[in-house]
Amino acid sequence: MNFLSHYYFDKDSVNAHFVLGLVLPDLTKNFNKTWNIHPHKFIGQLSTNAQLMGIYEGWQKHLQVDKLFHSSGFFKQETDRLKQLITPLLIGTPVRPFILAHIALELMLDSLLIENKKVDTNNFYLHLSAVDQNKLLEYLRITGINQPENFLNFYNKFVEHAYLHSYTDYNKLVYALNRICYRVWGTNFSEETKTELEQVLLQYKTELISNFMDIFDEITPKL
Repeated sequence: MNFLSHYYFDKDSVNAHFVLGLVLPDLTKNFNKTWNIHPHKFIGQLSTNAQLMGIYEGWQKHLQVDKLFHSSGFFKQETDRLKQLITPLLIGTPVRPFILAHIALELMLDSLLIENKKVDTNNFYLHLSAVDQNKLLEYLRITGINQPENFLNFYNKFVEHAYLHSYTDYNKLVYALNRICYRVWGTNFSEETKTELEQVLLQYKTELISNFMDIFDEITPKL
């Protein structure tokens, strides 16, 4: 799941560090895909401080939600449907349709949460702004990251730009997908492909909107 989908399950939390933990696994991986962080190995050090434990507990919740999501029938069914729709657009490119469908589905779930007022995106960013960044750096150091200060510029830009607001604009959502494809496969979509992909996603959205909350309703009682 993407950032706001993770936040959805704890949207009433008042603990900024816990909210940070909900999205930190993806933020750190987006910043540096070589970082392999396993906080459970450092629980002794993290448990000495409430803010560090807040981040840890949010991190563990993230892993739990992702496991439930990726093992669900909803994920398999919707990813397969989206894969069939986008595969013809990717012929001749190195982009793997299943992976792109996986990513697109997650971004679209965030988009639909915003559009249907299921989460308060402003509140999400307020939590991230309220985090004690010294504790964030300490968390990364404890979990084995050298020079974690390099992450802060990326983190602050993520909060400042607040680009998740733009996910309801499918032109910008396709732009986000294009950036991911460039990062993963070193390729950009042509302008024609971007237009076609936006049209496909908008059409798919008209079908997904009727049942997108099913996955959230399925996961909630399992947490």
